[in-house]
Amino acid sequence: MSSLKNENDIVSMRLPALAVLLLLAGSALCTGCANQVEDTVDYRILLGTWRGQEHATRAKTVKEVVEKQAGWKDITLIARYQETVLYWGHYKDPKDAKDDLNAARAFKSPELGNVFLFTQARVEDVGKDVGPPEWNLANVDPQYVYTVVIAVFHDEPEQHYVGRRRIAVAACQELRDKGEEAYFYHDTAKSIVTIGLFRVNGVRTRQVPVEGGFIEKKEKSREVLAVLHKYQTMQDNGAPIKLAVASKGRPDVDTGGVRMPDQGERIGKLNEFYAPSYVIEIPKRASAQDPFAGLGNP
Repeated sequence: MSSLKNENDIVSMRLPALAVLLLLAGSALCTGCANQVEDTVDYRILLGTWRGQEHATRAKTVKEVVEKQAGWKDITLIARYQETVLYWGHYKDPKDAKDDLNAARAFKSPELGNVFLFTQARVEDVGKDVGPPEWNLANVDPQYVYTVVIAVFHDEPEQHYVGRRRIAVAACQELRDKGEEAYFYHDTAKSIVTIGLFRVNGVRTRQVPVEGGFIEKKEKSREVLAVLHKYQTMQDNGAPIKLAVASKGRPDVDTGGVRMPDQGERIGKLNEFYAPSYVIEIPKRASAQDPFAGLGNP
């Protein structure tokens, strides 16, 4: 559901979370802050996300049908960059949302095809942004286009790991104390920590001739590659992300991705390694021209 544009699409297997340890470039960050509880915690049920053309209008239609047919109160539309999300309710504890979550997953409407609309509904913490505004990627100068993600945080209430926003900001603070240009971003379901701001020439697309035509190859600037080499391992709630690919596949730090087997290439045994950090386009706030921009919270 994220609005982040990740250049990789890799299915990962997370190692067990280390709970209070974030290992970045060989050093521990944010030790002990996993048990912090945000004073801005606000759990809601995410009913659905709409993208593409007229996403706000389509989401508004669903909202009106649900309110009319089911009689649910406190249905909120939130417009973001290129997407609109629909939330239900406010809860201080995710356990309090259990009955409503079951009702959401069982809901269907004759007006909308008589199918289960919210089978993927889930509880999310969508509390307000925390952290210095100047460190927030949403506020950086629009001349910058790219940044390098090195860590992601998400709440795991069942594991008593709550407060992903404050944890991400604390990690950002420790990186800045060490001289790094660190930033954070709070999405609907997760918070990320990144290093560096890069202009449009940070990643160039080049046409490479091949037999029968051309392929596009992305080339990163020396500055971007320097960050990727320094922070090679992506972290998820304090643990490296373990990947499994065919023996022909291999991690490629220079591109921030993984080389996968070509079509028809023999696939050997699976090899395991840790997912690398990667480049993303800097997220943007909802457009001021969006008729639903600013509705709801955050």
